[in-house]
Amino acid sequence: MVPKSQIHEKLWAGANKRFKQVPWNKMAGNRLKKPLTESAWAARISKEEQKRNERAKKLSELGYEFEAPKLKTVEDLKKTPAAIEAADDEAQKAIEAAPPAADDKLNEEPQNAKKAAKIDKKAATKPGKKTKKGKKTAS
Repeated sequence: MVPKSQIHEKLWAGANKRFKQVPWNKMAGNRLKKPLTESAWAARISKEEQKRNERAKKLSELGYEFEAPKLKTVEDLKKTPAAIEAADDEAQKAIEAAPPAADDKLNEEPQNAKKAAKIDKKAATKPGKKTKKGKKTAS
């Protein structure tokens, strides 16, 4: 046993509370959803360029020559949303111009088939026999 003089007075503080796990994934997702400023994007791009340069040096030491594609700059990123919106507009126009659905007869045939199946089922039951609902069939 440990003597009381060596035990910290707040050793069991908060021990009777329920442990609640910290939602790290949810917090990270919320952080990613927030829009970034131009300076934050510039910092991310420069950091990624440094990483790529380091990898390229390691690969060249191994004898593997590889030229990675260039990263977009902040100015390129500003132009991108307008291009995406233009493409979305074109896609929306194409969807609106699509021809209407095919013949309506196709939709009617399965319903008629269901009705025919019900009639055949009723005819197949013996007269005077109870159905599932407890009703007698007509004779």
